[in-house]
Amino acid sequence: MKTVYLHIGTHKTGSTSIQRWLHDNKTLLSQNGHDIYQGIHRPDNHVELYLSTMRPERDSFAKLKRPEISFDDAYTRSVSDKVRSFIAGSTANHLVFTSEGLSLLRHPDELERLKTLIGSDYDAIRIILVLRDKATFLDRYRKQLLQKKGRKPSTDYWSCLYVEDDTWLTDYEALIQVYADAFGRENLHIIDYDKQPDILPALIQAIGIPPSSMPAQTAANYRFKSSAAKKSRLGTKLWKRLTR
Repeated sequence: MKTVYLHIGTHKTGSTSIQRWLHDNKTLLSQNGHDIYQGIHRPDNHVELYLSTMRPERDSFAKLKRPEISFDDAYTRSVSDKVRSFIAGSTANHLVFTSEGLSLLRHPDELERLKTLIGSDYDAIRIILVLRDKATFLDRYRKQLLQKKGRKPSTDYWSCLYVEDDTWLTDYEALIQVYADAFGRENLHIIDYDKQPDILPALIQAIGIPPSSMPAQTAANYRFKSSAAKKSRLGTKLWKRLTR
């Protein structure tokens, strides 16, 4: 049975660390029957999945960084060919895709394009959504927005740069609904970021790998936001506790 796992973020929920871990541990994933897709623009963050399915007039951080690319029908076809070829050609039973940008898709037509892009050469699909406290998320997201020189908030409601208190980015209910409508509520797995001592074991378990099978030393390399010394001293200890 071939299962596709689609980790869709959201932003500011440890997605970068998750993606690094998945990319760096391909051998370990393979030993557990998993295969991870290799991205076009970034090997570990599969941004093309949403860049090719988002409405053309909408923006995102990744779009703004690539003004030279036309995200047109030809681009979408090339992405779909690569994704479908990966799904059809892999001998693994579990296929993993990840991009927090997929959480920016909010319209039914965008989800229909995503479904078409992926195709149907699999037996099951699992959508993994990680949510955190809205106020905390928005605070972290605003700070990320301002990190790049020249970037500033937008007054366009549907912009990724619109960060007023009523921003669509924290409308989790709409996000859940549009993915549930497209793929089935039973195929949507939601993780509460704030209830996890660490997000990585929760994500690993969501894609069907027992966290206890992961080497303890990975904790020190991928997850703690504290100093390097604390990572080294505390990371392995927490990992062992989480994976008993």
